[in-house]
Amino acid sequence: MTDMQSEFVSNVTHELKTPHTSIKMFAETIFLDRAKSEETRKKYANIIMKESEVLKRKIDNILEYSVRKNEPAKYRMKETNVTLLVGEVMEEMKYWLDINQFNVKTEIEADIIAQVDPEAIKQALTNLVGNAIKYSPGDKNLVVQLKKNSGKIVIEVADTGMGIPKEQFNLVFEKFYRVRNLEDESTTGTGLGLSVTRDIVKAHNGEISVESEINKGSKFTIWLNS
Repeated sequence: MTDMQSEFVSNVTHELKTPHTSIKMFAETIFLDRAKSEETRKKYANIIMKESEVLKRKIDNILEYSVRKNEPAKYRMKETNVTLLVGEVMEEMKYWLDINQFNVKTEIEADIIAQVDPEAIKQALTNLVGNAIKYSPGDKNLVVQLKKNSGKIVIEVADTGMGIPKEQFNLVFEKFYRVRNLEDESTTGTGLGLSVTRDIVKAHNGEISVESEINKGSKFTIWLNS
């Protein structure tokens, strides 16, 4: 655990510096009037916005973990249109899916309503989509489904990426844990995303599971009460 915490601190530093560097670079370019055309300025401003979203997601995961270490997380449950919520996440992630050249398919049933904390569920789903992007270096396919099944709301996020060894299915939901034998030096992370996602789902009295096969991809499924 000490080694994992040490690696976590190192990875957090790297994870936060990367978007910060991009934000600073493109903001300086605009401020110093080096982006001469309006089209270029808008392009750089868009990058700043997107990198800011990335930074926010990483900070949210760290804060979520920090709060849970000291006291139970507090969620604001309210009647939420989960259909619209999933659509918002996919729209927010569209930039990253596009630049990583993902083939995206969504199968989202209309007007699915549930008592949830919308920001927390968005965070959980964003973590799953972000992981699919991070761990799909080859085949870049993503399928996101939202449906009702046997009285439950089901959210599925499936990719065709690296996959996870079967013996590590439970471990990937532990804090700081990352799938060691599938990483390369270019793939970094805090090891908190899936842990935070699991705790959010559990706080909603839901369940999360994973199915995966090496080099064929992974599918994460969330069940929530309708």
